[in-house]
Amino acid sequence: MLPSNSIIALIPAAGAATRFGGEKQLAELDGKTLLAHVVSNCRAGGCDQVCVVSGDNHSKVAEEARLIGASVYYHEKWADGMASSLDFGLRQLMNFSDCKQVLILPCDMPWFTEEWIKRMANKVAELAGQSEQAVATIYPEGPGVPALLSRAFIEHCYFASPNKKLRETIAEFPTLRTIPSGPHTRDVDYREDLS
Repeated sequence: MLPSNSIIALIPAAGAATRFGGEKQLAELDGKTLLAHVVSNCRAGGCDQVCVVSGDNHSKVAEEARLIGASVYYHEKWADGMASSLDFGLRQLMNFSDCKQVLILPCDMPWFTEEWIKRMANKVAELAGQSEQAVATIYPEGPGVPALLSRAFIEHCYFASPNKKLRETIAEFPTLRTIPSGPHTRDVDYREDLS
């Protein structure tokens, strides 16, 4: 059984990465795959379990995920985009009764380290006594991922608004806490981003 404040990391890794040229999840940075960096950061940041949503390139992504100790969920409708993969992954995690919080960290954000994950967890502490909790990264265009969400937020706010994307639900949350974006939230879109 997981601790009462158990954080499960959800890593969307289902896309075809066409701008990158494919197989972005398995591209190497400093001798490790992007997926391995993100899984390692999640564990160091205090996540009890790490779950990867796979899609395109499923067999290779699943093999790498299992080698580095992550669970894998295959999303058949991965081509519908990131919002679809997030929704699928969150619904899988809500099957775990001991899942209290979910950290969403895409596989192409290897610079979002344990320090930033712990900062998010500290922001959640500001909402103690409130069941619905959400901490997101703030960008010029609004809040986004990485984000740390309580089970109650996912069930009572996000699932209760089926016509809204997760980003929209987060943006409308009245007691949202945020962390700043910056070099730690840069993502890998193109191969040259790895240098």
